[in-house]
Amino acid sequence: MEPGAMALSLPIILTLLLIVVTLYAFLKEVAPADLIALTILCATVLLGLVDSKGVLDVFKNEAPLTIGALFIIGTALEKSGGVRQISGIIQKLAGGGLRSTLLVFCGATMFFSAFMNNTAIVAIMLPVALGLARSKDTPASKLLIPLSYASILGGCCTLIGTSTNIVVSGALKNYGLPAMQMFEIAWIGIPLSIVGLLYLIAFGPKLLPNRSSVIGVLDDKQRSTPLFHILVDK
Repeated sequence: MEPGAMALSLPIILTLLLIVVTLYAFLKEVAPADLIALTILCATVLLGLVDSKGVLDVFKNEAPLTIGALFIIGTALEKSGGVRQISGIIQKLAGGGLRSTLLVFCGATMFFSAFMNNTAIVAIMLPVALGLARSKDTPASKLLIPLSYASILGGCCTLIGTSTNIVVSGALKNYGLPAMQMFEIAWIGIPLSIVGLLYLIAFGPKLLPNRSSVIGVLDDKQRSTPLFHILVDK
């Protein structure tokens, strides 16, 4: 084997090993996710896979800054009471059965997800879903799984709907191509979201499992008190 081929293969081997270690660390939750990510980032620099200048250039990219700003907006909505207002409106509109609840809840999630990061909108709408499940006496799984899919579908409609779109737009600019416009993918994303919403409403109540966590059936006051599980043999 030529020396050049050996030198070329070593970074590839190290990169693959880091990917395996990263996946194992995330799956086993050996540490908080942010600590794992920072550790792997430092490891790539120490191993010479990425130079320090390349790491710093990432933080000058508009994509991570935009994603961070979207998380700030989501936190501001939660701290200012906006989430509580949204929850009240959705509960008033979702006055029928499970299908009408899915229509209102998933429709609202898709709309907000088109203008906010998916992770942030799921964190915001999670207590809303649990509150609806308690008020409707419905298993939480009937709403939590649609929440995840609705946020993904809504994120396909705009540039800032998901972090992937922002990263792709930044990559296009780096290659000298025109950046994505705000609603450039809406002509695909909106019909896709409508079809996905109709599917959730039509088949969700039958296909979704009947599972509900103990925490999900408690109100906010009860969640602040200690909770114990007791197993009693018959």
